[in-house]
Amino acid sequence: MRRHGGPRYPPVLLRLVLLAAAGGQGAPPCREQAVSAEAALELLPEEPLQGWKTIEWRVKLEAGSQSRILTAGKDEDVPSLMGPFAGRAVFQQQTLSLRISPVSPADSGVYRAEFEDASGTFTSVCFHVSVWEPIRQPHLEAHILHQEQGWCNLSLLCTVPGATNVSYSWSCSGDTLGPSEHQPRLRLQVPGDADPTICHCNASNPGSWGTASTDVAAACSPAAPGNSPSAP
Repeated sequence: MRRHGGPRYPPVLLRLVLLAAAGGQGAPPCREQAVSAEAALELLPEEPLQGWKTIEWRVKLEAGSQSRILTAGKDEDVPSLMGPFAGRAVFQQQTLSLRISPVSPADSGVYRAEFEDASGTFTSVCFHVSVWEPIRQPHLEAHILHQEQGWCNLSLLCTVPGATNVSYSWSCSGDTLGPSEHQPRLRLQVPGDADPTICHCNASNPGSWGTASTDVAAACSPAAPGNSPSAP
């Protein structure tokens, strides 16, 4: 009796099936890289391939456009760059890295380097790049809400003009603050006879950070100009 095995595929179809199975494993995830606008972005493969023959850097921007940044051969001169990265991007042949300076939020996207070796095998690495507006000097304002029976109720407001996705944290000398706060506004109760007490606002986003501070004891002093001091 003839036994029937699994399905028989023609050689070409079998190759397609194997490629599909390999593709189902998924590509390695992109490395996350955050950078501040106006700074320099350096994309460096962790382990440069020794036997590489050609390399191609490409980008898919968050705005939707895709473009080739450059194609370089191992034994060739580095080509001059055209398009939006002309004059800003430099390819380092020793490390196979790509350096772009300065960058802007419009440069956010997925950057991919594809290597080809002498046997025709391709290897790729990718970077998910996010470019953030830099954190400028935070602006810190103190306002007295109420004073009564030797206590001063104070409100601190920390703002960062022009920045997005800002996270806040506060710290104060002594035990004034208590549990850490993560909002741009902080409310405090300060004793009227308190020693100098410095509160710091720390503002950050994935690309940069900044800090500002003020003496809340001085802010509660009746002699404070307008009772609403501001300290950059």
